[in-house]
Amino acid sequence: MNEDEKAAIDVRKLFPQVVRRMEILGKLHRTWPSVVGVAAARYSEPYDFIKNDLYVNAANNHTAQIIANMKGNIARALANRYDYHEDIDLKIHVGKVPEAKAKTQPAKTQAKESKQAVKVSVDDNLVNKYIAECPD
Repeated sequence: MNEDEKAAIDVRKLFPQVVRRMEILGKLHRTWPSVVGVAAARYSEPYDFIKNDLYVNAANNHTAQIIANMKGNIARALANRYDYHEDIDLKIHVGKVPEAKAKTQPAKTQAKESKQAVKVSVDDNLVNKYIAECPD
């Protein structure tokens, strides 16, 4: 066992509450869309969990308000999924969403762009030929 592994074990023993919150934060970060919904998760993410304060980054005021209104849902998810039954306070920061989230586009936008990108030329004679060959 090297010294880094020993230090990690010592930190876990010295600060079990902090380690537990960091593990919950990691799991919450991965499952954020299932907690707040896909639309809200696209423009937000949890980034810190200190004592009973969950820090969330929101891209705009609208998303911040949605997340604030979901405090009960978030607390229930922490209790049911991660066995964290203490009252939490949400600390929401409005600002730029990290690059990985900013690159994600809504499905409607992607579909719209793909429809615009495809142009098909139609040969009426060929279409009529295929229609004639089809059984009634």
